[in-house]
Amino acid sequence: MIKQLLTYRMYRTAKAQRISQGQPASSSQLSTLTPASQHGFTLIETLVALLLITVAIIAPMSLVTQSLLAAYYARDQITASNLAEEGIELIRSARDDAVLSTAEGNTVDLLGPILSACTTACYIDTTKQDNPPVIVPCASGGCPKLNVNSSLGLYGYSSGDGWSPSDFTRTITVQSIRTDANNNNSTEEIKVTSIVSWKTINFQTQGVTLSENMYNWVSPGAGAGG
Repeated sequence: MIKQLLTYRMYRTAKAQRISQGQPASSSQLSTLTPASQHGFTLIETLVALLLITVAIIAPMSLVTQSLLAAYYARDQITASNLAEEGIELIRSARDDAVLSTAEGNTVDLLGPILSACTTACYIDTTKQDNPPVIVPCASGGCPKLNVNSSLGLYGYSSGDGWSPSDFTRTITVQSIRTDANNNNSTEEIKVTSIVSWKTINFQTQGVTLSENMYNWVSPGAGAGG
């Protein structure tokens, strides 16, 4: 760089001397002093500068993008975990409602109806506030997507004003673990599995799965007449 600056300065000095002596500055005579490579060197410098600027911009932008994706995934994972836990609690609520009916002296199969409705897959709409909760078997194509009411902070299967489709699908399945041969093979233990799946912002399918065993711990008619 210093060498080229000195060459360029010599070129300017020689040109000025010839002009002061009344002689035209011939380009052929001064060609050996002309910094011929100056323009090419400036282009290389420009390209290198552009490369450095591009790297300096892309690297932080990539970091920001990855941070946003991680934040969105964490948000959706927390929501899915809560919805999966809610699915477990909905089945527990259905069983406990049957327990209350048994305590009133009614003969009720605590786990049988749950098992028959959810052997393949089922869902319960919490927004309906049914008592006892209504267990709906899913269609052959799978359970429907949950809707969300952002103003109320609720997920359910309602539609209308304030409700819009969400990214989450909840599927509840129930498996028989143990039966009682001495009590007409009634179901004594079931395994409840609640699966919540969703698609991330980059269209990858993710899911959260929770399982819990529940028991028929109340004899029919217990508490009657109390």
